[in-house]
Amino acid sequence: MKHPEEFDTTEELRDFVVHTIRSTGLCKSLKNEHPEVYDFFLSLFQRHPEKERKEVALTTDISIRRFPKAKPQAVQPIQDHQFFLHRSNGTEDSISWVSCVKGAINPVGKRLNWAMRQSIEGQIREFRAAHPNTPCEFCHTYENRTVDHIKKFRDLKDEFLNAHPNHPTEFGKNELAQEIFRPEDAAFETAWQEYHRTHASLRILCKPCNMKLDNYGAFHI
Repeated sequence: MKHPEEFDTTEELRDFVVHTIRSTGLCKSLKNEHPEVYDFFLSLFQRHPEKERKEVALTTDISIRRFPKAKPQAVQPIQDHQFFLHRSNGTEDSISWVSCVKGAINPVGKRLNWAMRQSIEGQIREFRAAHPNTPCEFCHTYENRTVDHIKKFRDLKDEFLNAHPNHPTEFGKNELAQEIFRPEDAAFETAWQEYHRTHASLRILCKPCNMKLDNYGAFHI
């Protein structure tokens, strides 16, 4: 099965998605019943314009259900099929495949940003594991803890790219269909990981406090 990035036009991608939905039908677990279809839609949903808010990266399964107001029919119309993400945190949410198809092909800069974030995810996990009893720095709660960059990730990334302008322009995919660096770009990735480990300052914030920070680090009550 082709990857969404392999289609030359939005129309070709849309037609393929429609054909795939028709041939698959309603399904409680694409991962178990149609693994190739699951991989395709997991990659497609990375194109959603609000994929971070939708927490697509936490997806562990995808189901296709009939829209609640749709009547059961022998051949269910395409518009009556509704996709749901099942996440590792136990939540689920619907997602529009139409928005994902319409989403512009991600530019190199955005894909590079995702790959750089994914590359230092191990350091983020290490920091969280090393501070199991640290509360939110602002409100001191222990609920919904996240790891935040004191000096914003964007600034660290830009400084590194200014010093290393010959960056990768092609990327691989991990098992969650997230952008990652390819083996041939290991030297660039290692240099970035070392730079981040040396220059990044991290802290524990709860998710609500983290969301109140604007792009300049100002905290808004």
